[in-house]
Amino acid sequence: MVRGSEDIGDYVPSTTKTPRDKERERYRERERDRERDRDRDRERERERDRERERERDREREEEKKRHSYFEKPKVDDELSFLLGPGSTKELIKSINEKFAGSAGWEEDKKQLGDFFGMSNSYAECYPATMDDMAVDSDEEVDYSKMDQGNKKGP
Repeated sequence: MVRGSEDIGDYVPSTTKTPRDKERERYRERERDRERDRDRDRERERERDRERERERDREREEEKKRHSYFEKPKVDDELSFLLGPGSTKELIKSINEKFAGSAGWEEDKKQLGDFFGMSNSYAECYPATMDDMAVDSDEEVDYSKMDQGNKKGP
């Protein structure tokens, strides 16, 4: 009687990979490469963000130093102050010279007037008039027009 396993022979493993194993290995390698690239990109982005934040912090610090109320002004700030007009009269004169020919100068003069006397003034924002303001505040107040609410009694 012959057994079925006697004529099979010894098992000799193959030294080459099957096509399916090769494909699986290539897929894993590609995934590792992609993950490595993603990690590298994330790290670069984080580094860019950190650098931007450092730059913002430097700008904020510089701004604080520039505008500190209690600190002495920097030398360049003092120079810009000294380069301006020497007196108030000179400043007004320079402003008038700059804007003398600008449009709307005459129109602005027309709009000047007393507070309640013009239609385009602030008077329309306030219900009172000059006559109402002239009333003596010591006079008796008329409460009859006021809402009495839920007042009990006479």
